[in-house]
Amino acid sequence: MSNILQRAARVLGAPFLTLRRLDRLGDMLEKRLDQLEKRGLQPLAERQARLETQVGQLTQSLTALRQTSGARVASKDERSAFRRELPVEVSAQPPAPDATEPLQGCPTQTVLKLGACPVCGCQTFTPVCRFNKMITMPRMPDAAAADYNYSLCHQCGVVFAARRPAGARFAWLLQHFEESLGRTGPGSKRAGKIVLNSYDLDDAGKARLRELASKGVFVSEHDGASRKDHLWQLQADRLSNSRHLEILGSLLNLSAPRVLEIRSRLGSNLAGLQRIWKAETFAIPMFPSQRFLIQEVYGIPSDAALDFDHFHVGYEGTFDLILSNHMITHTVRPREYLATVHAALRPGGHVYFYNEPLEEEFLEHDKSMFNTLNAFHVQAFNRESFVRALNANGFEVVYMGSRDSSLMCLARRAEGPVLWEPMSDRERSTRRRAYRSAEELSILLLPETVRYRFADRWKKAVEHGLETGFVAADERGRLRLMLRTAALRENALG
Repeated sequence: MSNILQRAARVLGAPFLTLRRLDRLGDMLEKRLDQLEKRGLQPLAERQARLETQVGQLTQSLTALRQTSGARVASKDERSAFRRELPVEVSAQPPAPDATEPLQGCPTQTVLKLGACPVCGCQTFTPVCRFNKMITMPRMPDAAAADYNYSLCHQCGVVFAARRPAGARFAWLLQHFEESLGRTGPGSKRAGKIVLNSYDLDDAGKARLRELASKGVFVSEHDGASRKDHLWQLQADRLSNSRHLEILGSLLNLSAPRVLEIRSRLGSNLAGLQRIWKAETFAIPMFPSQRFLIQEVYGIPSDAALDFDHFHVGYEGTFDLILSNHMITHTVRPREYLATVHAALRPGGHVYFYNEPLEEEFLEHDKSMFNTLNAFHVQAFNRESFVRALNANGFEVVYMGSRDSSLMCLARRAEGPVLWEPMSDRERSTRRRAYRSAEELSILLLPETVRYRFADRWKKAVEHGLETGFVAADERGRLRLMLRTAALRENALG
């Protein structure tokens, strides 16, 4: 080729270039290019075509093989629901052994092993999910931290952690709250959460919160106010909790009642009840920043400490109304908790439970059950089992509603035993099947870094996914995780 170009250059550079000589040069170049294409480019194109044919044949064979083994091939309309590609098997070796070393400092004692339902006392139950969210984390305090052995009570129907932390172990997890939830890495603090975090407040932190809170709850945006200059979370809390005030103000008619809120967030519920009923209010917050702001913004007593293990009220006297925020899910000893709440209510008093997540958020939707059941979630339930749990502990349900798979329930203190029907065999069977599907899906949703922990169960999880429809083959025969459609949910729930 270089010789041709040299000759062409000489011709083009000649002082007398005729049309005839230019035509001859063009013919010469075109002929040479044809020769090169036949020798080089054409064989490459033919080879590429052969490889594409072979790939197509292999894909068809693989698709046929997976079809015969039960893999449903997704239709074209369903391809938008494709999620990650799934291997048929995974290795039992961790990808980074040094990252799997256990965390230091977590007490090994005080892991409770329950032989009966902690809600109703029934001794008959069925395991439905072994692990909590810590199984998704590369580093855990120890093996017991992830192994909660969630079990379905045959009587009330509550799903409870048959293995759960208590005492010093629970206190350690709570002291490392953000780490235990996987919100931050081991030994580091979560940045940017000035209002809702588990850390102690120093003088500088108090001064900063006091300055921001002094701007008030409702800071107008018309003058260009920045979120950095005030606590916008106070307004957000007021607006998000307005539905609870609407429910309580509509269903109850109280005059200057004594009201207690357990695990009060930022005090807006209690402040609202002060406006509606001129209530005398008391708060039991969870974090130091919440305690400080409830007192600073609303002047509501909030010195009582929240103890998830051995709950106590911390204030004298009884109450007309108690608000319980996300406590049944978390409390280590739910029967003792409900008994304490019952005793703290005046005869005929009410308790309002809210922010109690329903199991449907992971049984019917595309959420990982492992992720939802974090280290502090030791009870789970549906609507029916929540009612039975309250009945079994001396409460009559007045109203129940839900929003975003979260319960809101108003109950009255009963003055004697409340009659209730145990869970039916049909409901138990349906929920067991649903929990099995949710557990298999949770395995397939695991990050690649921790899949090795389920190497012995991975293949069965894939097979179950093929049977129930949340695993399918794409047009190239690759196994893919699918979004759950309504039809697949019905199939999973039986």
